[in-house]
Amino acid sequence: MIDKSNKTNLSAAFGYAKEWQDIWMNVLETNRALVRESVEAMLPHLRQTEEHPVTIFDPQIVIKTLNKAVAELSKKPQSIKELQTEHFKGVLKLMETVTQHLQGQEVKPLIDVETRDKRFKNPIWKDHPAFFFMQQLYLLNARLLKEVLSQMEELDPQTSQKLAFYTKHLIDAMSPTNFPLTNPDVIRQTFETKGENLIQGFKNFLSDSVNGQLNIKMTDMEALKLGVDIATSPGKVVFRNELLELIQYSPTTAKVHSVPILIIPPWINKFYVFDLKPENSFIRWAVDKGYTLFIISWVNPDKRHSGKTLTDYTLQGAKEAFDFVRQYTNHKSINMIGYCTGGVLLNCLMTYLKAKGKDKEIKSATLIAAPTDFREAGDLLVYVCEAQLKKLESHIKKKGYLDAGSMMQSFNLLRANDLIWSFYINNYLMGKEPIPFDMLHWNSDAVRMPGKMHSDFLRKMYLENRLIQPGGIKIGDVPIDLTTITTPMFIMAAADDHIAPWRAVFPLSTMVKGATEFVLSSSGHVAGVFNHPEKHKYNYWKNGQKAETADEWLASAEKVSGSWWPVWQEWMEKFSGKMVEAHPISDKNSLGEAPGTYVVAK
Repeated sequence: MIDKSNKTNLSAAFGYAKEWQDIWMNVLETNRALVRESVEAMLPHLRQTEEHPVTIFDPQIVIKTLNKAVAELSKKPQSIKELQTEHFKGVLKLMETVTQHLQGQEVKPLIDVETRDKRFKNPIWKDHPAFFFMQQLYLLNARLLKEVLSQMEELDPQTSQKLAFYTKHLIDAMSPTNFPLTNPDVIRQTFETKGENLIQGFKNFLSDSVNGQLNIKMTDMEALKLGVDIATSPGKVVFRNELLELIQYSPTTAKVHSVPILIIPPWINKFYVFDLKPENSFIRWAVDKGYTLFIISWVNPDKRHSGKTLTDYTLQGAKEAFDFVRQYTNHKSINMIGYCTGGVLLNCLMTYLKAKGKDKEIKSATLIAAPTDFREAGDLLVYVCEAQLKKLESHIKKKGYLDAGSMMQSFNLLRANDLIWSFYINNYLMGKEPIPFDMLHWNSDAVRMPGKMHSDFLRKMYLENRLIQPGGIKIGDVPIDLTTITTPMFIMAAADDHIAPWRAVFPLSTMVKGATEFVLSSSGHVAGVFNHPEKHKYNYWKNGQKAETADEWLASAEKVSGSWWPVWQEWMEKFSGKMVEAHPISDKNSLGEAPGTYVVAK
C-alpha cells in the first residue's frame, strides 16, 4: 500500500517501474479488446445517423477567425518578440524556483491559482516539485496566450470575442489535470486500482459513444424520478393545448392569498427547475407561504411545431394560460413570474396587453434572469454570426427543430471546466459514475427547439438586438416597446450568470417606470436563482435608489447575506390580496396529476 501523504504517495508510485509497466500493458490490451467489441455495436447507430449534429466550433468559422488573428499579429512583430522574451524569462525563473523546491526550500508560485479554480485543490500541486512545475508552466503558457490576445485591439468586436472564446477553450483543454499521466489524483487511482479506473473510464466513453451522446454524462439520470424524487409538489394539470400544460399546485395552508400567481418558465428547459428536490423547491416554499401557484409546462417540440414563432409562444402559449387562470380563478388581474426566456415572453405579453388596453389584467410582474439588452449577452454571442446562423438554419430546416443535445452543448461550453472537463476527468479518467444531483438532472433533461422560433430568436434578439428597440419586433399586430409597460415590476438577476448576464437584465429596470425593485444575487443562472432561505447560502445586493447604469447601481448597493426569496415575498405581499379560505383542486377540473405528461417527453 502506498504511503498516504501526497508527496510520498506519488514518489512511491513512480518508483514501482515493473508494476507500472504491468498496469499499462493491462490497460492497453483490455481497451483494445473493448474497441473491437464496441465497433459492431456502434455501426447501427452510425448507419442510422442521417447527418452530423450542429458543430459549435465550425471549422470554417474557426479558420477564418484565426486567419484574421494571424494577419493582425503580423503587424506587431516587435510586441510579440517582447512577449516571447518575457515568457522565456518566466520559464527560466520557474526552473530556478523548482531547483530550490527540490533542495527542500520553501518557494512561492510565480502565478497564483485563482481562488475559484477547483482543478488544483490537491495540495500536491504545491508540495511536489514535479507537479508544481507542471502547474506553473501551464499557468505561464496560459498567461502568454492571454497576452498575445491582448495585442489584437484592432480586430472587429465579433472576431475578437470569438477568438477570446476559442483561446479560453484551448487554455482549459491543455490543463495538466486533463491527462492521466499529469493528474495526481488519476495517477494515484490508477496505481491503487491496478488500472481498473482507466478500463472502466474507457467503457464509460465507449458507452456514451455507442449511445450517440453529444454531451458527457453529468449525473445519474436513472437515480432521480420525476414525481418521486423531484417535481414532487402535489398538483393537477388543469389546462392543455398543443404548446403547454398548465399545472395548479395544491394548497398546504388553511388560508391563501386571494390573488394567484402564474409562472412562465423558459421554453428552452423543462419547468421543474422551480420544483427540484423538496428542500430546493421554490414551488413548495411559495405554496407553504400561502400563494396559489400555476406554472406552464412547455411541450417538447417536434416536427409538428416547426413553424411556431415568438408570437405563437406569447399568444397561444403564455396568453392562453394567462386567460385561463383569470377565468378559472375568477380574478380580473393576477400576478406573473417570468424566468429567463419566459421573462422575454412576459415582457412581450405585458406590452401586447398594454397596446390592447388590458395592461391592468396583470397586477404585478416578477422578471427573473430575463435578458433585455442582448448586446450584453456575453459568450453566447460567439455562437451568433451570419455565417453560423445560416448553417444552423439549414440544419434545422431539414428536421423542423434543433436537437436537444446541441442546445445543451452550447450552454455547457460556456462553463467548460465545471460542466465538461470535471466530468471528463470523473467519468473517463477516474472511472467513476457521476453522483445524482437534482440541478444537474434538470440541466441534462434537455428539450428540442422549434425550428422557426429558434432561428428567429437568435437572429432578432442576439444578432440584431431588437427586443430593446421600440418596435423592433412584433407580437401579432403589436410592435413591442418595453418603455410602454406600466405594470409594477420586481427584477432579479444573478452576478455569475453565464446564460443571462446581469448587465443584460439590468436595463429593464431603467426602462420601466413600475420597476421598483432590482435585486442581484450571487452565484449563477440556476444556483443563484433557486437558493432556498433555509440553506443560508450566497448573498444578494439591493439598492433603494435607481441608477442609470449597472455599474452605478452596484457601486452604491448594499450586500446582504442569504437568499433573495424573502425580499421578493415582502414585495409580493403588496399585490397578493387578502387571505382567504384555501380549497383543494376539484377532480372535475383535473386533466391528470402533476408534473403532467409533457414534461416526461424525451
